[in-house]
Amino acid sequence: MDMITIFFSGFLLGCVCLMGAIKFIEYLQLRKLKDEQNSIYNEIVNLIGTSSVKFLSRYNDTLTFRVVTTSKGKVDMIVFLDKKDLGLFSKGDCILSTEYTDKEIIDSICQKLEESYDRDLKDCVNIMGNIVDRKTMTRINPNITFPPAFPEVVE
Repeated sequence: MDMITIFFSGFLLGCVCLMGAIKFIEYLQLRKLKDEQNSIYNEIVNLIGTSSVKFLSRYNDTLTFRVVTTSKGKVDMIVFLDKKDLGLFSKGDCILSTEYTDKEIIDSICQKLEESYDRDLKDCVNIMGNIVDRKTMTRINPNITFPPAFPEVVE
């Protein structure tokens, strides 16, 4: 073999090894990101039903909660029930999405929210086809009165 063939063979082998190393590093970084996101959302699963999670509002299938976590502090969690997706927001900026989170964790969050905040989710009014929670509507216009969603039973 002549020197040019040996040079190009070595160059190509070096490029293949470099690409393999880059892919492996990307895999490790993605795995670390997935583990971090899963741990944050697992913490939220454990916080649902406690005083660390507070229902804020509902508009159609979009729910908003205030969550106080140990890792991210006080954040707003927006849940899209129709898409089974959610995001964490701090000061108006999205700080975490569920792009790399296990779907079982997302399903668990949605299910626990529906169970724990069932009364808040059903205490809604329908305004021209839009479902809005009653607290938000009375906050927007305190002069509006609505019949109670859950009439008190008198024994």
